[in-house]
Amino acid sequence: MKKFAQYLKQFPEYYLAILVLYLGFIRPYSIHIFSIVLALILVLQIIYKKRTPGMVLSIFMGLASVYFLLALMSEYREFESVPASGDQMVAVGIPIIALNFIAAGIMFYKYAYKKDINSSKA
Repeated sequence: MKKFAQYLKQFPEYYLAILVLYLGFIRPYSIHIFSIVLALILVLQIIYKKRTPGMVLSIFMGLASVYFLLALMSEYREFESVPASGDQMVAVGIPIIALNFIAAGIMFYKYAYKKDINSSKA
């Protein structure tokens, strides 16, 4: 059970790095420079586990999730009738946004309520 808790605490940073790289992918075979820089910042956060950048990243991730949820609801309301594409948009968007909220919450808890993160490595 302790290993699962350790993996769960590491999940948000890895998830966010993969998500940033995936969303920054431009076809064919190139990645946007902003995505590379943001992924590099996340990798440095994974390595050094600093409290302040971790808090800033988790708050930013939570606020971005709120923004995306509001954007999703706004787009859904623009449909005059509810076509299958609107339902599909909500069916795909809500789980992704929920996963982002969960990751932001785990990351916030990890960096806000722990005394010393680096001492837990031993």
